[in-house]
Amino acid sequence: MRKITLFIILAITLILFCACTPQKSTAGDAPANTDASTTTQGSTQSSDSSQLAKWPDEFNGKLPTPVCKITDVTRYDENSMSGKLTLVNFSDMSKADAETYVASLKAMGFSSGIDLNDGTKIVFSGVGTDQSAENGINFMYLNSDQTGTISY
Repeated sequence: MRKITLFIILAITLILFCACTPQKSTAGDAPANTDASTTTQGSTQSSDSSQLAKWPDEFNGKLPTPVCKITDVTRYDENSMSGKLTLVNFSDMSKADAETYVASLKAMGFSSGIDLNDGTKIVFSGVGTDQSAENGINFMYLNSDQTGTISY
């Protein structure tokens, strides 16, 4: 079970890394979408970019709150391909704040995944010591535009 969880974490991290690398944040240029909900293959995905700077309530007490601007929160239900998952896109995070966030995750016991900091990007993934997150944590930060993604 631990190998499967680690594989899922690595796969999600790789997908997020590939998806975010060539893109530049356009959150400031695009009009706010108040609530876009769709149903795909029997699962529900909801995205809410109207509540900018709102950290998801389901993360309180489970993850540290990052020092950044939250630009979008997307929730997938348990019927989705990746299982129950919440993705948080953010901007305006300094490299020092990203490094501090990863250190906080490690201090909370998240480990057994990717830990990369090459100066241009920071990627961290892991599962908690209590195994509370089925998908673990994935954190990705791009220093070039100070944006990234947290999934839990």
